[in-house]
Amino acid sequence: MAQNPGSSEKSERVIEIDVSPELSLEDIDEALAEEDPDFLAKIGEIAADKTLTMAELILNDDQQALDDEKARWSRLGKVGRTLSQVIPFLPILTLKIRKTGRVASDRLTAGKIHLANFVYYIRTVGFAKAKAQLVEFRVSTQEGVGSWQKFIGRLPLWRKLLFLTTILLTVFTALFVYRVSTKGIVLQGEELFITSLETVADKVYDYDPVTESEPFYENLKGESNLLLIQKMVVNIKKSKNSGPGPMAAFEFYIEGYAPEAIIEFKDREVEFRDLVQRSIEEFTFDQLESGEGKRELCLRLQKVINSKLSTAQLKKVFIKTAIIKP
Repeated sequence: MAQNPGSSEKSERVIEIDVSPELSLEDIDEALAEEDPDFLAKIGEIAADKTLTMAELILNDDQQALDDEKARWSRLGKVGRTLSQVIPFLPILTLKIRKTGRVASDRLTAGKIHLANFVYYIRTVGFAKAKAQLVEFRVSTQEGVGSWQKFIGRLPLWRKLLFLTTILLTVFTALFVYRVSTKGIVLQGEELFITSLETVADKVYDYDPVTESEPFYENLKGESNLLLIQKMVVNIKKSKNSGPGPMAAFEFYIEGYAPEAIIEFKDREVEFRDLVQRSIEEFTFDQLESGEGKRELCLRLQKVINSKLSTAQLKKVFIKTAIIKP
């Protein structure tokens, strides 16, 4: 191609060598030496350099993509260059995101193509095949029914009756097996235990448990089973805010779920008073000074006394009088 002499572009030199099967490598080297000795010298320098390896000559696609991603971050300006330097793995992360997005997009496109092909197949070849198979099934069914009708028509009367009886017995057997497996047909004996009083009651009533019921133990109409435990003075444990010999004086009310609990406590009052005193001695002055400590004392006494009662149980323990001496 001819170029303008005034142009600043460099002219390129094209070497045409007719490489025929009869030419050897030596002939090619001689032709290159005649046409362009400099080009042949450069080829010789590359062949003489033994330090070049394939890994240096061929650039990995992943490495090329990573270099391009780093270059893209550098082109974002000062902010992009700073981020890529402060967070070295940022180009790797964005490259993986791009690859993942491309893979997802390719899969979505492939799914759309498969779906379109499937719809096209159903609307064209698939529909025709399904219609043909349906027609074939209908024809075969009609032929089968017709052959059975011909077969039954040729049978004598007694064989027809025997065939009909066999079908009826088969249907009855299937229904019998279903009945036995689901609801049972053999009468079962009476239950050994009553699981619900509703089955033996003369009449059943419905009621609202929120508005139409009364508590059994907290019922104000019932008799309260209360007993006063006379005053007892007990030494208690020292604590941070007490003196060297703190003491406490208490009077308690105990309430039982039944009168038997109060009666038993009264009969064994000496034993229970000693049990109460031993329980109070385990508390410190600071504990009994607080309201929480007094509530804990009542719960402890209720638990201890109930563990010794044999006829009934206590419902609550109340403090009537409490005097704490530091």
